Amino acid sequence: MISVVIPTLNEEAELPATLDLLRRVPQVTEIIVSDAGSSDATHAIAGRAGARLVVGGRSRGGGGR
Repeated sequence: MISVVIPTLNEEAELPATLDLLRRVPQVTEIIVSDAGSSDATHAIAGRAGARLVVGGRSRGGGGR
């Protein structure tokens, strides 16, 4: 069982293909889209694909420390 976390910011162009490929991997049991405030259709795409959506602020791991 594998969980995949995909960090996103306005990824509506690339996200559908990424999610489609991950859905084809039998060992992937959970897909989490971690979004940093997209203003495009990223949230809707993640939802339609059945991915879990987590929304947070923009940062690089440590929150800009």
